[in-house]
Amino acid sequence: MSRKIGQLHGVIEETSASVDCRCLYYGVDGKRCKNQAIKSHSLQRKGPLQAISEHGHVIKIGHSLKAKPFESRELFELTGVKKASTFPGFCSEHDTSLFSEIEGRKVDLCEQTALLLFIRSIAIEHYKKKLTTSLYRNMFEQLGDEIRNDRKDYLRYAIRGSSIAVKHGEERLRLYFSLLHKRIPSNFHFVAARFAETLPFSCTGATEPDSDMNGNSLFLKDPLKIKWNTISTFCGCIGGSYYFFIGGLQRYRDHRALKFLRSVDLCSRDTAAMIFTLCATHFENLYARPSWVETLKQSEIDLLKYMIMSGVAEETRSKEALSSRLSFPEHQPTEIRSKL
Repeated sequence: MSRKIGQLHGVIEETSASVDCRCLYYGVDGKRCKNQAIKSHSLQRKGPLQAISEHGHVIKIGHSLKAKPFESRELFELTGVKKASTFPGFCSEHDTSLFSEIEGRKVDLCEQTALLLFIRSIAIEHYKKKLTTSLYRNMFEQLGDEIRNDRKDYLRYAIRGSSIAVKHGEERLRLYFSLLHKRIPSNFHFVAARFAETLPFSCTGATEPDSDMNGNSLFLKDPLKIKWNTISTFCGCIGGSYYFFIGGLQRYRDHRALKFLRSVDLCSRDTAAMIFTLCATHFENLYARPSWVETLKQSEIDLLKYMIMSGVAEETRSKEALSSRLSFPEHQPTEIRSKL
């Protein structure tokens, strides 16, 4: 077993080094930047991560091969803030100029802020899809003789699906940058809130929701005939205030973006718990304050594991997972803005 784990780690390291790391910025002319990307933070180091860090570390929540056995059965990984949420997204020039408006100071709950936050969330998901596609291919090529036939079929299916996702990710980034350079259209919708207190977690990412936050299916017709789109989110500290943004484009008549956003209730008594549930069930880029993780009871850890697995394995997704709540103090937003 240890030999196979060692082989897998070798494939992962080789894959990480081989993935295309050009800057993901698209200019006014629609052309992609040719410079090499640096290790960008999808969650700003001086902001979302610093606000929940202790002794220079945060806890990454989610299953990881790097997690140690004592770190709650591979569910929690202690990570330094210098490495947390990093990915080769943008070159030094664009990483600085593009996101300067949403770093280190109070931000407005407006379309421009939402769009910039969503560009970064889509960028990290796009990189993850590229990494996943390459990893699947390398696993198939290098470990093929040791993989069961039924798992080979799964890998073939996964390679095909993730390759399509990579193509869609490139299209989304190009589209969102065109909105940034021109004007934000009326079908760009978002919900945003500002909190006085800092919540003990931060997250950003993009997803394709199949159910709303009440567990209701969002498919109005055959899912195989539905055109997919993206919901993006961000929650974390910027300039001393805690923010939550979620939104996306309603590109098709029967698309479910608006229905999903309307199920995100920021006026409920358990707003903080609802946001955390959304992050745990839909996004992998979730970090928390170490001392908060230490307060979790075993029953809460088991519930959190169920919530995360519900987001990873569609066959286990259920209304119960989406309505699950960990215990948080009641935090009411000081300001809410939406465009729905």
